Amino acid sequence: MSTSHFRLQGISISTLLFVGSSCTPEDLELNSWQGEHVLYENSPSLQLCQGTHRWVDDFVPFVLDQLELEAPPLLDYRWLERSVLHCPDGVNGCTTFDGVASSANPFLLHELVHATLLTLDIPYQPFFGEGIAVTLDPLNGDDLGPTYLGRPIGTDTYADPRPWMTMQTEELHYGVAGSFVSFLLYRHGPEKLLALMRQLGTSRDMTVIEQTFREAYALELDDEAELFIVGTPCTADTGVPVLYDCTAPEVPWPGNLHLSGELDCAHEDVAGGFSTDANWSSLRSMTFTIPTTADWTTDFSLNVESTGPIMVQIGPCFGCPWRRREGAARASETAEVALAGGLHYMRILGRSDTTSSYTVNLDSHGPSYPTPQ
Repeated sequence: MSTSHFRLQGISISTLLFVGSSCTPEDLELNSWQGEHVLYENSPSLQLCQGTHRWVDDFVPFVLDQLELEAPPLLDYRWLERSVLHCPDGVNGCTTFDGVASSANPFLLHELVHATLLTLDIPYQPFFGEGIAVTLDPLNGDDLGPTYLGRPIGTDTYADPRPWMTMQTEELHYGVAGSFVSFLLYRHGPEKLLALMRQLGTSRDMTVIEQTFREAYALELDDEAELFIVGTPCTADTGVPVLYDCTAPEVPWPGNLHLSGELDCAHEDVAGGFSTDANWSSLRSMTFTIPTTADWTTDFSLNVESTGPIMVQIGPCFGCPWRRREGAARASETAEVALAGGLHYMRILGRSDTTSSYTVNLDSHGPSYPTPQ
């Protein structure tokens, strides 16, 4: 029976960084494709969608641009049958010290963040290492959900990141780590974060973390954490961090958005993959610009009609990245979304082993109102 990986489950990430040993035997026979940044290898039994290679290869310069880093040597990404994936039990991917990223998914971009940083000799400390991978991975591991942590249900504050900073990888709350790292990137840019990671090394000692933070940021960690917890206001005119989908081609905005198309694994702008007994989500991304200012928000109805299991996600490319305002609707559903002016992404998700026709309608209703902070 076929197994589908098409789902939306929030902020959990089921991968961790596994270092010190090879993730896969070197004598495996693998199909290979070499791009400008990534050598992509896969088990012959796994079938890639036409746009997968390019989606993975283009992710590396996106990471470099976001973090203002120089290009590393060629990275190796391996999509493997689970039976030959030598990663810790219960995870979908792992990365070795020499920058080889292996996964049971066709594109677990989280692992490519690890591979990039390790290849550039940036040390791995669990909270900040996983936090930066969560921040930059647009799919949040393999859950295909919103990238960042919102307020815990029933509270007016965000989770305190400090208790998680001393924990090992397997104990870590990835959503908290990703949210706080995105907060630091938004407020201070990548240079100070990378300085912190280089100086901190692998230490999980809180005294060392506090002192290193003080040296890197010329600020107190407690003060920044408290600002994060209460949800400090922010504007929308920032460039860091941006969602990877926001680099996709832009479609015109005629006032409302009505798009029809086909999600087909054979199309060059569709990433994903399948095998004889399983399929993974297929994905197509695009962007659109609402021509009003970020200070004003309008309510929209998002309606999706499709011949197959389609889901559409829409969200802003700028603004507070630790409290994103995504909206989503599945086939035959209508969802209400509030969108301010500026650049937005649209992600269309389906099953890689199925060709689905779709129509997406994004229609405004009611007047605009000041954007909540």
